[in-house]
Amino acid sequence: RDEQDIESYLAARGFSRKYIERFVAPFYGGITLDRSLSTAANVFEYTYKALSEGAIGLPAEGIGAISAQLADRARAAGATIEAERGVTAVDSDGDEVTVEAGGETLTADAAVVATDPQTAEALTGVSTPDGAKSCVTQHFAFPERRDLRTGRRIVLNSADDRPNPVSPTSDAQPAYAPDGQQLFVANFVGEQAQSDAELAAEVREAMADWFPETTFDELELLHTDRVEFAQFPQPPGYRADLPAPTAPDGNVVLAGDYTRWCSIQGSMASGKIAADAVA
Repeated sequence: RDEQDIESYLAARGFSRKYIERFVAPFYGGITLDRSLSTAANVFEYTYKALSEGAIGLPAEGIGAISAQLADRARAAGATIEAERGVTAVDSDGDEVTVEAGGETLTADAAVVATDPQTAEALTGVSTPDGAKSCVTQHFAFPERRDLRTGRRIVLNSADDRPNPVSPTSDAQPAYAPDGQQLFVANFVGEQAQSDAELAAEVREAMADWFPETTFDELELLHTDRVEFAQFPQPPGYRADLPAPTAPDGNVVLAGDYTRWCSIQGSMASGKIAADAVA
């Protein structure tokens, strides 16, 4: 459904304005960082099908457990992983690849450039998606004795995006909070000029409005992530402009969600394609 955006796709199928405005806009506003629902409808189709038919969960060790498992398997297969060495150049003469990393020149039969799209473009010269969608995510601790009875439900803000959703994350994955505490995660779509404390005050105010029987003076801000490049825009037709993994010259291959679509699934699928290309 590359030719339609999410809003027109749902409207054409008879979904009510109330459903679109009260559920889809805040829910998919969090998934696509776009409450206007101008993202291509194929993103909605895939994610809605996955959420409806698949099991949903969070790794006990955090999302980083996915890459950690891949790294463990790579080492078990004989790979050597070196981190904290900035790569400044990748060149291929057709037979081998030269990589400048940490002041050292390395040669290899092939190279996979698995970075954000801007860095990949700088290293390979291959055009990558323009623009960026930003967000601010705040993590809060709350005493477990203050039961909001949300269960594992995400609390959506259908009125506005201040904040967009609030997720009772430790209810979905108890390992994310110590005994006696709950972890809530709030998200603001786009860059935010307000300070961390000002945004946290908005979260407390919103939650007090949603749960008037509870006070939120004890909602403690733990950390704020300001993600300047969280996603690239995915308007109708976006896939026609995505680079192919094999677009760079020589034995250089791209890996990243920007070759597929914005998601962990897109990243992993791209990685599989890149691995097959250099195998």
